[in-house]
Amino acid sequence: MKISSQTIHQLNHINHCLMNGDGGSVEEILTNGSLETLLSQDAIAYARIENKKPLILLLCTLAANNDVEPERAQKWLDVYQSIVNKQLTPNIFQLQKGNVLREVVESLLKQSAPTLAQVRLFTGNKRDWLDTVELCLDSHQWKTAEFMICNTSKFQDKNQWYQDLIKTLADRHKHYVNEIGNRKTDVDYQILIKLYETCAIYANKNQQHKLATSMKLLQAAALEVDQKYDEAIKLLKKIQHKGNPLNINFSMARCFCKLKKTTECIDYLDKSIDNLLKEKLNSKMDKVEIKEKQEKDSKFELRASKALKDLAIISSKKNIPFFLVSGTLLGYAREGKLLSHDKDIDIGILGWENQFELSLAVKQSGIFSLEVDFLKGKKTYFIPIKHIATGIWIDIFVYHEQNDHLVTGVDFFFGHQQTFEFTKFDLKEIDFLGVKMYAPSNIEKNLDENFGNWKIPDKGYISHLESPSTMNKHSVDYQITTRMQVLAAIKSKDILKLRRIEKIMQNSEEKIESNSFLFKIQNIITILETESK
Repeated sequence: MKISSQTIHQLNHINHCLMNGDGGSVEEILTNGSLETLLSQDAIAYARIENKKPLILLLCTLAANNDVEPERAQKWLDVYQSIVNKQLTPNIFQLQKGNVLREVVESLLKQSAPTLAQVRLFTGNKRDWLDTVELCLDSHQWKTAEFMICNTSKFQDKNQWYQDLIKTLADRHKHYVNEIGNRKTDVDYQILIKLYETCAIYANKNQQHKLATSMKLLQAAALEVDQKYDEAIKLLKKIQHKGNPLNINFSMARCFCKLKKTTECIDYLDKSIDNLLKEKLNSKMDKVEIKEKQEKDSKFELRASKALKDLAIISSKKNIPFFLVSGTLLGYAREGKLLSHDKDIDIGILGWENQFELSLAVKQSGIFSLEVDFLKGKKTYFIPIKHIATGIWIDIFVYHEQNDHLVTGVDFFFGHQQTFEFTKFDLKEIDFLGVKMYAPSNIEKNLDENFGNWKIPDKGYISHLESPSTMNKHSVDYQITTRMQVLAAIKSKDILKLRRIEKIMQNSEEKIESNSFLFKIQNIITILETESK
């Protein structure tokens, strides 16, 4: 499924407008966007996976009427009109009794699932079966999907069936195992793991070993999200000499981190650094990729302002004040606006008790998405939420009173944590972006503790390594963070960032790293500088 983040933002925005009866905005988005992209089967598949029924019906209707893969669009329109209206459309009704698509649509209307014996009697061509598997996954009918995938004896050309199935599962993987890494409540990970394993076994039988390894990587990722870290590591070790060493070693490091086996985690992170360096030395950054990144960055302020304003309205209605922190506070204090080079928005709330009411209001608004797994009561430091229309992330930091200070932190998706300590403060009301919100009463002191010399712009500042507020700079968590920053610098071939990390390590009063890792960084800098000449 090839669909850009910009298209996803547009689709989410259209769905939000449909839910709120804002037809004018829908028309504007469609007029200014690419109809070929917005009405494509990839866009319709995204809407189906996300279960956005108003969006599905709109896209399918427009695609069928505008000659954008009209037959496929009409098929999905019939399926979802049947589901929404709770009655088979004429086109679905005309399918033979026993046809797999008709039978599964009818089972969804009856809110019942077919048995394995019933599935074995279903008829239809491979396209019907594959579409019905997708419908089962769309509708979270995981057991029915398992029955169908494991019952392919009726197909003479099983190879093509599995090729198409593997593509379908691979396209959907990022929706089941996303960038946050939390479990999704509507995904049966045990069945998903079994589906990946089934595809891998079949690929191996047909001497398609690279494809089998790819499916095992997806299987390991699903095992990790299902918190079966030891099983994921065992599987990764089996394929570590067959697949992409960077992906495998990095996945191993993350699993060990979540198991709190930090020695092994750091070892595999070091291997990942070596793997990435070799990979980057053999690649050139795509000029189109650079241009897209620059264009995305140039629109950040506009999109971020919209996201922050929407959150301020929700917060005000619930009388739960949030306040600007970190880079967002720095932008307000130094420039009177959001920093253009920022990638997200940082705000804080005082007291862990407020997290539940604010999170509930955010979730119910339909404007933001939020994963409830981040709500950990007294242990909550960090709640990331995503503004649906713009794709902007807002990081909500929860501040706890601790030893006469305020402590907050970050639970990284990788599995480690960092905490930051600040002098206590009250809140004062400010006007920012035309909206009433709050800031710490001791803005300058707070920024001093967070950034040091914050009045001079410094785009290269690495807050998680340099902030004076960082606690436990001698910890393994800090060592893991350092390696993650090195990986990010190698990925972008950012020699200046690597030199900055080198300097941080050399000037640190804490014994946070061995000389061997410092030497590794210096060696990486030398290699990249030589390669860039």
